[in-house]
Amino acid sequence: MLAFLLILLLALWILGYVTIPGLAVPAFPLFYIGAHPVTIWDLLVFAVIIWAASVLPSPIRQIVWVIVVLWLLSILGVLVFAGLPSLLIIAVILGLLIAIF
Repeated sequence: MLAFLLILLLALWILGYVTIPGLAVPAFPLFYIGAHPVTIWDLLVFAVIIWAASVLPSPIRQIVWVIVVLWLLSILGVLVFAGLPSLLIIAVILGLLIAIF
């Protein structure tokens, strides 16, 4: 199950940044949180991160939850961190790799 989560998260992350002509998903915003547009890719990646964080072992899970809270605070405009969504996804990917091995 951890390998499936890792592959799913990597696929969503890559497809969010790379556009494939035959697999184009519209990136129109569903709604806005502050000035940040939220797309379907953002919601899918967030759902997989929440799912992966609940499956990870205890110390890694706690680190991922702290990063998720910081990410939500930065989206709401309380804290400002540049590149925090990418750091969150990289942290979850590394956590899944550590849990697999």
